[in-house]
Amino acid sequence: MITLTIINSNFYMITKTIVIFTLLCAVGTTSFGMDTIDPNDSENPTVLQAFFEDVPEGQALDGPQIERLPPLALLSGAYSSSTFRSFSAEESHFSQMATIKTWVAPHYHSEQTLKRIQADVALTVRENPGSVCFNEAIQNDPGEKKCFGRSFPTISAIELPFLQWVREISKTDPYPVTMEVAASMGLVSWKVPFAFPEDGGYHYANELSRAMLRNHFSDTILTRFSHHPELREKIAQIPGSCFDIPKSYDELLGGINGFYAQNFGHCLNPQTHFQFMELVESLLAPGGRAFLCDNSFEFGTDPNHPLHVLYLQREQMGDLYPGFAEYNKTCSYIWKGSQVFEGPIEFSNASRPVDDAEFLPPNQLDLPTEHMLYGEEFLKVKKISKHLLMNAFSPSIYGGLVAKFPSLRVVDTFFIEKANTRVDQWGKDVTHAAVIIEKIDTEAENQIP
Repeated sequence: MITLTIINSNFYMITKTIVIFTLLCAVGTTSFGMDTIDPNDSENPTVLQAFFEDVPEGQALDGPQIERLPPLALLSGAYSSSTFRSFSAEESHFSQMATIKTWVAPHYHSEQTLKRIQADVALTVRENPGSVCFNEAIQNDPGEKKCFGRSFPTISAIELPFLQWVREISKTDPYPVTMEVAASMGLVSWKVPFAFPEDGGYHYANELSRAMLRNHFSDTILTRFSHHPELREKIAQIPGSCFDIPKSYDELLGGINGFYAQNFGHCLNPQTHFQFMELVESLLAPGGRAFLCDNSFEFGTDPNHPLHVLYLQREQMGDLYPGFAEYNKTCSYIWKGSQVFEGPIEFSNASRPVDDAEFLPPNQLDLPTEHMLYGEEFLKVKKISKHLLMNAFSPSIYGGLVAKFPSLRVVDTFFIEKANTRVDQWGKDVTHAAVIIEKIDTEAENQIP
């Protein structure tokens, strides 16, 4: 048992057993570098994991309220594969060979090709600690001031049904057309051509940031298709705003059979997100499906959490976007040598912005450094506060939105936990919400006796 005493103006004490382990990662013998993680970046997914739960704001932290504090990352120097532990692709359902065969077309089922695909898939599954390597801030083009968050590892609970859908429609349609909006590094897009028919299929990858397409997406396509260069001809990049697609690529209107957007909607205000839903409706072909996934609420299971209170108020008022909020988020970080631990996260000043509020880089405030007594040594405790804007989603919010579009219907909608599993009910481990939408094929339905 280790006693931690945080020394500040309030002189409060917390006691807990600390489990110290090193974050190590790799996929088999695959080697790759990893940039040093910035401990001041509270948007890093490892930093955002809440290890304190059910603690009302302003209440002392002690006893069973406090969970263990694992280190978030090693901060000194770059990582090398020689120090990473081995991660087996079979540890994750998404990267298991049996799962991969459900969406990879039969003409790519040679043992060598499947093994290459499996190795690449396993690199970005969230169960693999090495997937943090693919979490980077979206690089804005010159003049772009809005904040579009970060790229994100695989969210298999929504990505797998999308890939399986592409495989399914490819069985009857020799030339399916698919699209990903906010394609970022291309971690989803590169998989799609492997699900296409042998001689047909075309995938459009849209990304606002030309820098991301140039610096990351192109490299992903180049490396993933190194043994199948013909697949590069089945992907087209569409740089710029997705809202310009109807004007620049009007031939795609009503022609997309499979549409995918991950971690995009929560970066849009209500006004812009509704326009995005209109875009989805206009692009989908009759019978086509859209697979959307966005951040869900940050209030956990605390009924008195300021974001939860605000959400209930807005929901009762009939707000179409009751998860849209601005608030202050203060994170605590504890340094011990080269390791950093996460302390309690505080939320305050939650309010509902106007529908056209602009997403800008969050204002960050570094609070005065405190100190912690760890055994006989003092550790640095740093608090960082950010003013954030978030449009959080849930199955009910998605359902209310889709109901506004008579030509669309919900096929499935659910929450996703940080373990990458889908759940139907809200819980403390939920990180995302997802929905699968279908454009009603009225002609086909009218032919049904």
